[in-house]
Parts: sequence; C-alpha cells; structure tokens
Amino acid sequence: MNYTPQTEVHLLSNVPFNFSYNNVMDFDTINEQTAYFLNKSVLTFEDLTHQRVNNNSINLEVAYEELYEINYMMFQNDKIPGKWFYAFITNYDFVSPNVTRITYQIDVYQTWLFEMEWQTTYVEREHTTRFNSDGTPVINTLDEGLQYGTDYDISSCVKYEQIPNVIWAIMIAKVDLERIPSSMNYGGSTLGNVQTPLYFYTVPIALDGSDITLNTWTPTDISNIFSVFSANSDFVGSIVTMYYTSFMPMVLTHSESNNTISITALDGIDHVTVAGLEMFKITNSDWNTLNPQIYSNLFNAFPAYTESKLYMYPYSLIEITNLKGESVTLKPQNFNFSIDKELRLRLMSSVSTTPKTAIFPENYLNSTNILGFDDFTCGIIDNNLSDIPIIDDYTASYMQANRNSIATTNKYAMDNALRGVSQNNANNRLNNAILDKEQKFGEYDMFTGAMSSAFQLNAGGVLNSINRGAREYSLNEGRRASMNMNNDFANKNLMINAEQAIGLTQAKLNDINNIPPSVSNLGNNALFDYGNKINGIYVIGKTIRPEYRDQLTNYFKMFGYKVNKLEIPDTKSRTYYNYIKTIDANIVGNIPANDLSAIKGIFDKGVTIWHTDQIGDYSLNNSEV
Repeated sequence: MNYTPQTEVHLLSNVPFNFSYNNVMDFDTINEQTAYFLNKSVLTFEDLTHQRVNNNSINLEVAYEELYEINYMMFQNDKIPGKWFYAFITNYDFVSPNVTRITYQIDVYQTWLFEMEWQTTYVEREHTTRFNSDGTPVINTLDEGLQYGTDYDISSCVKYEQIPNVIWAIMIAKVDLERIPSSMNYGGSTLGNVQTPLYFYTVPIALDGSDITLNTWTPTDISNIFSVFSANSDFVGSIVTMYYTSFMPMVLTHSESNNTISITALDGIDHVTVAGLEMFKITNSDWNTLNPQIYSNLFNAFPAYTESKLYMYPYSLIEITNLKGESVTLKPQNFNFSIDKELRLRLMSSVSTTPKTAIFPENYLNSTNILGFDDFTCGIIDNNLSDIPIIDDYTASYMQANRNSIATTNKYAMDNALRGVSQNNANNRLNNAILDKEQKFGEYDMFTGAMSSAFQLNAGGVLNSINRGAREYSLNEGRRASMNMNNDFANKNLMINAEQAIGLTQAKLNDINNIPPSVSNLGNNALFDYGNKINGIYVIGKTIRPEYRDQLTNYFKMFGYKVNKLEIPDTKSRTYYNYIKTIDANIVGNIPANDLSAIKGIFDKGVTIWHTDQIGDYSLNNSEV
C-alpha cells in the first residue's frame, strides 16, 4: 500500500510581529508556543499533500478575498510529528476563484526557538540590571554615542558652612597684642604643630546681624577693633594681615536662640582683652579636619531616574565650588558605593598669612585604599585670601615709628638751650665780678691819689683824682650794662633756637596729620563675597536638560545599555521584553545551516524579545525579574 504524506496548515491573523525581526516573541515551553498560535488560527486545512519547507509557496482552496486579514501561517508534516513550522505570509496570488497561492517566509526564530543554544557571545547591547539591591545604580559608563546637549540643569544645591551665617575675622600680629605697650613680646606661637613668629587673634561675625557669643564671651564689634588697630599708636603697624574666613580648623558646636548664636570651641581658643577689646587668641597646636555629610544618599542630588545610566557622568555630575573661581567636577560613578552611598566631604583648613582650605570627597576613585589617604586632586584648594583693608592713621604710625627720635630731638634742643643759658649766666657773673674788683681797685687808687694831693695841699690833684675815679666808674658801669644786655640777648637766642627746633618737629607732625589715612592692605572681594553671603562651600548637583532626559529615558527603555562584554545573553532578565544586540552571535543547535545563519543575523542586527503579546507597548513597567 502506498503512503501519502499529509500536511496540516493553519492560517493566522493578528500575529503581532513580522519578518523584519525587529520584535520577536518567546515562550517558556513548546506547548505554550503551540497553543498561542493555534488560538490565532482563522482557517485550517488538513490532509494536504506534503508541503516542503523550502518551497516558500502553497496553493490553498480559499478565495483570495478571504485572506486580507491573514498575516501568518503554521504547518506540520506528519513525517516530523509534533514539529510545527512557522512562517510569515509575504504575498497572495489569485489562481482561480476558489484557489489562492500563498507565498511565505519561514519564521526561523519561532520555528527553531527551542533548538537554539547560546554559547559565550560578545554582547554589544542589552537590557541589564539597573539597580543593586541597596538602591544604588549599577555602574555603566560606556559611551552611548548619543546626544545629551551642552547645558545642564541644576537639580540640587547644598551650601555647607561650619556655622551657618558666621564668618571669622582673623588678625595676625607680629607682637603679642596683650602685652602692648608695657612689653613688646616677639616670641611667636605654635599652630598646627608648626612654630611661627606671629600671633593669631579672631572674632566671630554673624552675617545676618544676630548677636553672637564664643565660649560665653561676647566679642567686641569688629568696627571697634578696626578703629583701635588703625589709630592707636601703640598698635599701628603691629598687624601683619587681617582677613575673613568661613572655616576654622577646630571643633566647634553651636546653638541658636532668641536671635543669638552661641558658639563653643572645645579647644584652641582663649579669651583675651586687648586695649579693652574682647577678642580671642588662637592657640590650638593641632588642626582639626571637618567631615560634613552633604547627602545621606548621593543620588538625592538628581531627579528620580528610572534608568540608572542617567545617574552616570556625562548625564549627571556633582560640582564642588566656592563660587570664587575654584571648582571641581565629580563623576557619580567614581564613588565607592560598597562603603557608603552618602556624599561626605573632608575639609582641611589653616590659619596663616596665606591661609589654605582643601575640600575633597571621601571614598572617591578608591584613592584611600591605593594611596592611604584621600586624593586632594579630586577636590579644590581654596587659597583665596579675603583680605580686610588695613587703614593706618599716618600721624599715629609716624608717632609710633619716631616716638623716641621725636622725644630725643625735643629734649636735646631744650637741654642745649638751657646749658647755653646757664653757661652764659656763669660767664656773665664772672665778668661782673671782675668789673667789681677792677672798680674797687679804681676807687682805692682814686682815694689814695686824692689823699696824697691833699697832704701836699694840691687842690688840683685832689680834684683830678676824683674826676678820674668818676670816669672809670662810669666806664665800668657801661661795660657792665653792655655785658648784661649781651648775656640776655644770647640767652634769648638760645631759647628761640630751641623753640624753633621743637617747632619744626611739631610742624612736621602737623603736616603728617593733614595726610589722609593710608590703606596698607587693599584686600580683594571680601566685601562682595560676604556682603552677598557668598561663603562656605557649595555642592551642586547637575543633570541634563528635560528634553534630553526624556529622549534618553525612552531610548534606554527600548534598547537597554551598551555593555560590550563576553557572556551568555540573558534573554529573560526583564518582565515584558529584552533587547539583545550581539557581534557574531554564538548560537548552536540542530538547525539547518541557512536558518541558523539567519537566526544569528537577527541578534547581530539587534532584536527585542517580548515575553508578552503586547508587542510595542513601551509603557509597560519593564522591571527586572
């Protein structure tokens, strides 16, 4: 008896994929696959003659007009029991009113779905796990080659201040201000375990006008300090530099109540009184490192993305800046999330004539494990000196610098004058004594001459002696008067000269006093910065603009991420669909060579494997399985 092979054919409608193979559908079992397609069968033909798989056409007894909604077929030859072949209908040809030739193309994916076996393959792109179990994004930084724009939106900004709205005025002196003017101490001090010849003082300042205390002491208003240091001759020139800073290298705590900020320094600051001013001397020998937490979860700096890759640079970034010219860009993927997902800074500062503050992130680029310390190059070095202008009263400055020479000059002029007067008076007294002696000798000579003439009864001789004596007396008195007058004149000249010398010094002081105060240190933009409350450190989250966010979110939702790795592809890692794109897909199986080559081409081109018949519905929540 001759055996005639038989074929069963089903014509299907509404099969939601086509021979482009952009989308395919998978099944867990052969029975599930068969049942799905049979459920879409519209026309069934049995007991047909054997249908060769590669004929690619078949004549069926059906009117051409009945096939408009038919797009797929499945057939089975009894020579291969249980094996269904699936095919896309590509064309209909009218043969006769009741016969139509159907042209088809074997659906190699559905036909050989359960014969395919994946080997290790280079996967270029796929849907991957987006987030770890702790909520942190899985790191993927491969360049997608997609446009993301040139501008960023600011998604968050955290301003860190050691104490909110408080800055510190630092005054550095070359002498110990506490001992002025009784003792000029040039011993210096030790800060940060480094010896320095300088002395360091500070007062806190509240930028919002609040009252402020430090270790229960209320510091003097900074304006009073400026006044004393610029006009008091005991202090002018003793200040090396003055500046503002936002950070002190010490442990500080604070509280706020009733418009008062109360600060406590655990160590490193001593209360001192300088010229009646309440100030604080910086005494700590060790610098303390600040370690503030900026975000408990780094990713709170950005929008709540469903696609983890949008948390990576270049789509999102963290910028640390002081808004004074120093900034650094941090890539979120470079943080070590195995330690912690927070963003915490390390801040190291100092107090000096050229202060420096280093701000850098913790747990970044694994630097601590490699270098043994956090890498400064991943942060910023703020060495902007917010100088305070130092105004010197020129008179006070001159008096301070020339105090001894002025006093010595004045004393020398007066002492010389007084010594000259004393010497002149002594000489004048001596000359007067000599005249007195001479006058007495003259009187004696006159008397003896007159007596001699009288004994001789020479009246003319007596008269001549008396006249001579009178003339000599008169001449001596004239000489005396002249000497006394010259002595007085000389003494007056000496005093006038002394007064003129002192007057010249005073005139110089008067001229100096007419010179306006000089600014010995102009400072920089401290008034702009702190007047506008630009102080502290700013940690800014930035991300791509909304139009690019939407585009990239949709793209990643549809096509996953570039992975470029060797693996056995996971075609069922998501709930509703998986996109796979390979290079030289490594698939084996008991599959005809041409069909196997076609299957590999599907994956090398890139294909979305759907686990539902809602093919093309990308609104589905395609979560990880």
